Amino acid sequence: MSRNISFQSNIQGDVVEPFFAVDLDFSPSISRTFYITVLSTGEGNRYAIDDVQGYYLAVAKGNTIILDQSDPSNANHPIALATSLDGTTYSTGVTITGSPGTDGKLTWQVAASTPDTLYYKCSNHSGMGGNEGISIAMSALRLWTGYGETTIDGNIFTGSGDLGTIGAVEQTEKLEARGVKLTISGIPTNIITEAMSQQYFGRQAIIYFGVLTNGQVSLVPYKLFNGFMNVMSITQSGQSSTVSLDCENYLVNLKRSNILRYTDEDQKALHSSDESLRFIVALQNKEVLWGVPYSAVGNTVGARAPSNYDELIKNIQNITYT
Repeated sequence: MSRNISFQSNIQGDVVEPFFAVDLDFSPSISRTFYITVLSTGEGNRYAIDDVQGYYLAVAKGNTIILDQSDPSNANHPIALATSLDGTTYSTGVTITGSPGTDGKLTWQVAASTPDTLYYKCSNHSGMGGNEGISIAMSALRLWTGYGETTIDGNIFTGSGDLGTIGAVEQTEKLEARGVKLTISGIPTNIITEAMSQQYFGRQAIIYFGVLTNGQVSLVPYKLFNGFMNVMSITQSGQSSTVSLDCENYLVNLKRSNILRYTDEDQKALHSSDESLRFIVALQNKEVLWGVPYSAVGNTVGARAPSNYDELIKNIQNITYT
């Protein structure tokens, strides 16, 4: 008999309020290139990123971001990062090569110490950057179905309010791999490309269930689901979009064929320092004579080169032909 657990994000009354929290381990090792052009507007020259003026740029710590200024419109407009709009230049992890308008590039390795918000600007002219700036976040996405921030297992989770939903999480008496669907809506369409570029497939997804009492976490949240991210789907509607992510239980791996052979490569995939099977490939070409005394086996020319001419001749004469 299955047992379905379904809680609302809010309960009428101000004593007890259940909540869910989601920890998605997106990979920080992402390299993305954005193409910069300069547009002439009624307010002067403005940067456009991937042909969008005022592009809202969201990056994660650990990402490598390349701002490509090879378009001729960038001539005399070297782009830079700043701590405020047209403010002090930010240079941590930043490398600039080439010349704007020909082969100019700004390569930025987003450091763990990077502030939550930066801005892009022109080093020669003011007012060319985007007012929204650049949002810097952790590579892992941690959300909970409340408001503000809360801490679980030493990690900070950001409240998604009514924008995030979680499908039914089912428990049964049988050992079954039950998945779950996560959905977040109301995402601005111009940052959907950020979600599409993330490396998420096969990476860990954890769902917690907890209870607030008078607005405070009263008990240690229970780890309700532990699996991996599978398929992401995106639905666009006007100025906002909805992202849905299917997550699978780790037990689903038991249903898949796991082809493992006794080879040096497969053994090292399991244990990188284990060299016990390094001779397997060579053994398949060796002649094995069962029940024949060693003294009755003639000499053969081995892989070692003869030390002199006389040894070579002796080895050739001693070869046993069959």
